[in-house]
Amino acid sequence: MGNHPTKDNPAYQASPGYDLATGLGSANVYNLVANWDLNLSFLSTTSLATPNPASIASTASTVLTATVTTTGRGGVSPAIGTVSFYVTNGGVTGVLLGTSTLSQACSGTTTVTCAVLTATLTVPGTALNPGANSIIAEFSGDGANDAPSTSTAVTVTVSATTQNVTTLDPTVVTSSGATLNGTVNPQGTPGSAYFQWGTSSTLTTSSNSGGGPVTVNMSAQPFAYPPSSLTSGTTYYFRMVFVATSTGTNSYGAIRSFKTL
Repeated sequence: MGNHPTKDNPAYQASPGYDLATGLGSANVYNLVANWDLNLSFLSTTSLATPNPASIASTASTVLTATVTTTGRGGVSPAIGTVSFYVTNGGVTGVLLGTSTLSQACSGTTTVTCAVLTATLTVPGTALNPGANSIIAEFSGDGANDAPSTSTAVTVTVSATTQNVTTLDPTVVTSSGATLNGTVNPQGTPGSAYFQWGTSSTLTTSSNSGGGPVTVNMSAQPFAYPPSSLTSGTTYYFRMVFVATSTGTNSYGAIRSFKTL
């Protein structure tokens, strides 16, 4: 009956390939590789922890931490991809905040224990919108066919501080001119910037020139203005000014001076 062992036939007969019934033989490696589904992908999940901290001033920073769970390599070996962090609302919608490589701490020799896969990114308040920011993390996928995945959103709230207005030293001073310099950080407030300048040390009598609208964000923006037809050997005073559109309130930088040649 079949190839069952008998006295005269003490072993199973060999046949090419692998016999599913007896478990004898060897796998056809060529067929195994040729028919392997190289497009197969394995599920991954990405999650974002609560930002640390979740509420910051525009001058501070927050730390984002993403955790990735993968099933490629049998879920045993770590994934080797990257995680990108994006803002999904406001004036910087869709802006990439940064990308971080996944890392995993392991310990032990005989029995190796590994922590979860994480990626962290420190984000300054100046890179975000004033108010609530919705942020997501996206895992890139990896060489073990772990599929990309996206986290649900977390929120970072940025509170604006007083507008930062700075008057900088003048440059290119000549006998009849100079370049006035300054910066304005509007702290998310719409408005415009200009220079006050003149020969009064308190600028009670002055001209308003240069500047223009600011970009509504949390970053310092440079401005410059080159007054001309100045009087040789004369001391001039100037400062940077920011005026908020909604309230008409002015914020002033310090008064600086220079003397024409």
